Amino acid sequence: MVRSESKEGKMTQPISESGLQVLPFYLVADESGSMGGPPIDSLNQALPELHAAVTTDPYLASIARFGIIGFSDDAELVFPLTDLANVTSFPVMHPKGTTSFGSAFRLLRTTIDADIADLRAQGITPHRPLVFFFSDGEPTDHNWESDLKALHDKTWKNYPNVVSFGLGQANPDIMQKVATVQAFIQNQNQYLDPAAAIKTMIAAVTQSVISSAGSIMAGQGPQVLIPQSVPGMISLSADPL
Repeated sequence: MVRSESKEGKMTQPISESGLQVLPFYLVADESGSMGGPPIDSLNQALPELHAAVTTDPYLASIARFGIIGFSDDAELVFPLTDLANVTSFPVMHPKGTTSFGSAFRLLRTTIDADIADLRAQGITPHRPLVFFFSDGEPTDHNWESDLKALHDKTWKNYPNVVSFGLGQANPDIMQKVATVQAFIQNQNQYLDPAAAIKTMIAAVTQSVISSAGSIMAGQGPQVLIPQSVPGMISLSADPL
């Protein structure tokens, strides 16, 4: 399901550039009821800041294709994968419902397949997608692990690299299971209010987008480059299984 764009969330169509190499990035964002108030407000404020930072260099922006999936009771394609150079604004995200991890993983897998096929049809070379997943709670659905296994399946040619961020009451063990590259969990020994935690996370995502896409621009090939540390968060290794 694709969320309809309102007047506050317009974007232009991506430009086809044959021969261009791109790195798809996806933000998979918790929109459950617990995100209401300052957390979701902070996320809506931080996304335009990410856009401004990446589009400082137009060529870098064209390499960094960006999409957003929101999930609560179900998952929605909030913002289709887009050349950030062509974005004028982001849609507003809203808190609602429970926390269905499985629906997010299922939609992410089908979206990646569709996006990779579309990029190749345009003559664009896509590199392995990088996913930033975050939640401030635990999954409320029961079969999410089977959907996660399908997302991590290395026999699937389009499997993504995944970085997870656990905020608030998120379970560190679950965040490690979700990640394939690195997991971050909010440090409960250091007070960081929910809005500040969101801003810190988006700053880390922004740095990773710029660095990882920049590796292609520099002719170094695609590299997953994420911050070694994130203020107010503890870095955990991805689940080895």
